[in-house]
Amino acid sequence: MFRQNFLLKAIKTGVILILFTPLILGPFGLSLSNYPKTVFFRTLVEIIFIFYLLLILFVPRYLPGISVSLVVVSIYIGILLLTGITGFNFGRSFFGDLHRVEGIILHIHLLVFFLVLLSVFRQKEDWILFFKLSVIVSAFSSFAGVLQKLQLAKFYGVSLPERISGTWANPDFFASYILLVIFLGIFLLLIEKDKNWKILLISILALNCLTLILSGTRAAWIGLAFGVSFLFFVWFFSALTIELKIRKLIIFGVFFFCAFLFLFVLFQDALSLDKNLFFQRALSVFNVDTLFHSARFPIWQIAVDGWKEKPIFGWGPESFTYVFDKYFKTEHLEFIGENFHYDKPHNKILEITAASGIIGLLSYLAIFFVIFYMLWKSRKTKPIIALVFSAFFISYFIANLFSFDTLGTYLIFFLALGFLENSVFKHIGNSVSKKETEFPVNKNKKFLKLILISPFILLSLITFFQLNFKPTSASLAFVRAVNETDFRKNLLGYQEGISKNTFYDNDFEREAARQLIFVLENHQPPREIEKKIVETLVGLQSSLEKKLEAPERHFLETYELLARINERIYLLEQDQEALEKMEEIINYALAFNEHKPELYRLLGKKEIFQGNFSRGEEYFQKSLEKTGQSFGDRVYFHKSLGAAYLRAGVKEPAAENLKKALDIDLTLKKFREAPSTKAHAETQKKGIQQTIVFAQNLAWLYYQELNDLETGREVYKKTIEIFPEYERQLRFNWEMMIE
Repeated sequence: MFRQNFLLKAIKTGVILILFTPLILGPFGLSLSNYPKTVFFRTLVEIIFIFYLLLILFVPRYLPGISVSLVVVSIYIGILLLTGITGFNFGRSFFGDLHRVEGIILHIHLLVFFLVLLSVFRQKEDWILFFKLSVIVSAFSSFAGVLQKLQLAKFYGVSLPERISGTWANPDFFASYILLVIFLGIFLLLIEKDKNWKILLISILALNCLTLILSGTRAAWIGLAFGVSFLFFVWFFSALTIELKIRKLIIFGVFFFCAFLFLFVLFQDALSLDKNLFFQRALSVFNVDTLFHSARFPIWQIAVDGWKEKPIFGWGPESFTYVFDKYFKTEHLEFIGENFHYDKPHNKILEITAASGIIGLLSYLAIFFVIFYMLWKSRKTKPIIALVFSAFFISYFIANLFSFDTLGTYLIFFLALGFLENSVFKHIGNSVSKKETEFPVNKNKKFLKLILISPFILLSLITFFQLNFKPTSASLAFVRAVNETDFRKNLLGYQEGISKNTFYDNDFEREAARQLIFVLENHQPPREIEKKIVETLVGLQSSLEKKLEAPERHFLETYELLARINERIYLLEQDQEALEKMEEIINYALAFNEHKPELYRLLGKKEIFQGNFSRGEEYFQKSLEKTGQSFGDRVYFHKSLGAAYLRAGVKEPAAENLKKALDIDLTLKKFREAPSTKAHAETQKKGIQQTIVFAQNLAWLYYQELNDLETGREVYKKTIEIFPEYERQLRFNWEMMIE
């Protein structure tokens, strides 16, 4: 009895801790929100799995029984494994990457978590406790979002200052998670009898609804609208016992809300709502044309193109960045920024179809078929559960037509599914009597079972060390390197990170190459450090080349990194072989996909370095033709071309192109709009500072390198005309320059 109670308490404690996963943040991992949460979740699942194995050794009744939801989920994850084996890169499909931290391995952890929930927790009280804790945890995440909105705290990885993301790195991740917790809160509110709990639940629901709006996530808004509409109409038209007076009040309330919303939209100009981010995003939901003029539609097209090539088994989980690189076309640049790399198609159905083909999609839809079939059957015996959780899964499914899953949504999804399995599907609500809790087990059989479960315990320990501990140790070195201003320590941090020999070496090596090239291109480290950085990049070169022997995530980016490494070798050593290798690498990339403009810029650089100026400019012009002819495109074109000439030591055409870039940039800044928010003002100020620094460097080039005082003065004069508020600073810098 003692052993059983201890093991049950240990498992329950582990599950309770898992429910705090959404709050886990930390300065480690390549994604400072996703990675810490996933490591925390995986570690706890591995621990509770060991306790669960020991539990079933001593108390066999906790062995998992036949469960329809467990069967369909297991089939789905089994098909993910199958399509990973037949897909583009099994290692990548299985382990995922360090940014999303998903892969088949996360789904296996989720399956183990689900298995333990179903097998151990068979009383309704346990599930209600889990739900209440989940709702309370969501309140802390929402409160973090409020702090972000008030600009009192930023937390880690927040990328969009006008939209809150709570304790997540992205507003979309936060909103998808909060959406599901809102329905858990509604369910608890309907069944709770304690007045204090009701007040707390109402408060948290109000907070979560507010932060869901402030997230600016339209997918979650649409999901909530469908779920709440279903909840209201089914309840209203099936509850025949409602008094006529109350029915009239409800109808009047709905009519008043709709009329208010109509007037709100009608007079949006008078209310200056055209400048309100959240209102405009909400309004765009009703504009179908917006969908076809946004990034989502071309991403969906890419997913469909990928599925057409492999319709049955797909490309394998975690393959979408490869599919994106393979099927990206020039016309997509109208809606997708050139530097954007999508690893999800922002549609769960298309994501599964591209990754696991038709069989994956059918197995995924089978989960929902089972859920809604069972909820339909229980609509009379357990009406509140059937109603609220139907709305829950409708909202989840609809929102995922425009978004994708994260650990937060997976966690709440499996928690809800486990509750339904034990309270509705199995109709379990009463505990087994204490006399039945332990069975006498033959010692020989117990020894045999211990032998059988020992490999699983050992596997859990190895998994923790290899999957969680070692990558975390490497990522800590990377984070220290990123935050280090000393070039020597910066380099040592990256070298330490890539020497750990982890499952994620591909990610660490590519990230190290990306960061070190960034240092060389945007800073001016001492010659000695530059040489050591290039030596490190040369050491990474063979490993990056090996990655290209098989399809890989960020396939084209790896080609670009290799080309840039050879560019840096040439700039340091004037090695012509590096330029030849650079051209060879780019041609391989163009054979894979000829639509990426950056590849033509790299070829243009190579030609200019070799003195083939006209041919180099032709390649640059070709890159411009692919990106478009917008002012921003032309600024980047002239900046890149000017920088290539400057690195080649040909200063007159360098200065000429850089001046053209500045003239266009200043014209754009001249007609800049007044910032509508504080965040917008900060972004605009940063852009102005970058333009001023660029102008100062250009003036220095004309004055010091080309001995052209008049053009240097003209650069300053024109910059002052556009930014008169910086006149004092600019005049001071000019006077210091010419002294």
